[in-house]
Amino acid sequence: MKRRFTGAGISIVAAVSLLLAAGCAYPPHFGACSVVGAVAGGVVGGVAGAAIGNESSTQAGARRIGSGLAVGLVSGVIIGGLAGHFICDPAPKPPPPAPAQ
Repeated sequence: MKRRFTGAGISIVAAVSLLLAAGCAYPPHFGACSVVGAVAGGVVGGVAGAAIGNESSTQAGARRIGSGLAVGLVSGVIIGGLAGHFICDPAPKPPPPAPAQ
């Protein structure tokens, strides 16, 4: 069976590419809390995704566990990293005042 990209699929790929490219314009300042949150979120999300994939009956065997694991892992890393960043990373320093003229 040959897969074809649909208009929606191409639009999603284009939107994700633009979001990733726009993220390069501002360098992130993530601290240790972000890393800890991302690791913890990845572990919890991966385990939950694998468990949900195991209970799913839409795909066969290890493929459903693997796809559940992948989705849970990626989601957990993103959500955990952002949560760790906003919960305990220090706020960035304000810029210095403009020179008086």
